[in-house]
Amino acid sequence: MSNATIQRAGKGHKNSREPLKVTLTDIFAVVFGFACLFALPPTFNLGGLAIYGVAIPLWLVALVWFVSLLQGMALGVAAAVVVRRITYGRMPRPAEWLALAIAMHFLSTSIPTVDTLVEFLAHIRQTPADFEVWRWAIAGIGVALSVIMLLVARQCTDWLRTILLCAMITLLMWGPCAVVSLQFSYLFPSLDWLGDGWTFWFSVNIVNRIGAVPLALLFGLPAVATILARRADRFRRLVWTEWVAMAIATALGLMVSIAILGPGSELTSIAGITEYIVEAVGLMLVAVLSLATVKSGIARRVLSVAPR
Repeated sequence: MSNATIQRAGKGHKNSREPLKVTLTDIFAVVFGFACLFALPPTFNLGGLAIYGVAIPLWLVALVWFVSLLQGMALGVAAAVVVRRITYGRMPRPAEWLALAIAMHFLSTSIPTVDTLVEFLAHIRQTPADFEVWRWAIAGIGVALSVIMLLVARQCTDWLRTILLCAMITLLMWGPCAVVSLQFSYLFPSLDWLGDGWTFWFSVNIVNRIGAVPLALLFGLPAVATILARRADRFRRLVWTEWVAMAIATALGLMVSIAILGPGSELTSIAGITEYIVEAVGLMLVAVLSLATVKSGIARRVLSVAPR
C-alpha cells in the first residue's frame, strides 16, 4: 500500500495517507458529479436551431455531446477533489485547481445570469431595469464578497479553505467576470469613425478580448502552475485526480480549437481573420500574465496553486 499512497501535508494535516488510485469514495463522488450535470440546465441548447430549420452539422452535434461528457467528468473530478480534501487534508495541487476551475465555470453558466437578477430587482422595485448600472453594481458587490471569502478562507483549515475558494471562483465567474466581458466595450466611444477596414475590426476585437482577460486568468493561473509543477517535480507520482484533470483540460482545449477553426469558420473575412489573430495574441498575453503571477508567489499566497 505504501507505493500507492502519498503523505498529506499542509494546514489541517491528518495522520493518514491519501491513495493515488481511485477509491470507492471517489467513484461515489464522480457519480455525484454526473448527477449534478443531469440536474443542472444544459449549457448547450440546440433547440432554437432546429425550430428555425437550420441544419446542424454532424461534427457540431458530436462536439456538443463530447463537451457534455467532459462537463460531467470535470464535475465528478471536482467533487472527488473536495471529498479528498475533507478526508485527507492538504490544499489542492495545481492540476486539481484546474479541474475545480473548469467545474466552477460550468456551474456559473448554469446559474441564472446577472441580467435575470437585474430584471428580478426591477420587478420588485417596480421600476425600469437600468441594466448597465445594475450590472456594475452587482459586479462590485461580487468583488467585495469575494475579498471577504478570501480573507475568511485564509484562516480556515485546508478543506474548508478549498470550499470557500471554489465558491469565490464561482462568484467571480458568474458576476464580475461576466459583467466585465459584457460591459467593457461600452466604456469606449463608438469606433464607427474608423470605417469598416482592418483598423476597425482589430480595434473592436482587441477591446472585446480585453474584457475577457479576468475570466481567462482564472484558467490560466492553474494551467501555467500545473506545467511548472510538473517540470519542477516530474518524478512525483500523480494522484488520479491530477492526471484526469490535465486530460480534461487538454481535451477541452482541443474542442474549443475545433469549434473556432472547424468547418464554417470565417477565415476569409476581415472580421474573422482579425478575431483569430487577436485571440491568439490574447492567449499568449494571458499565459505571460499567468506565468508572472505564479512566479511572483501571489498565486501561492492566495490560492496555493504554485508548485510546492
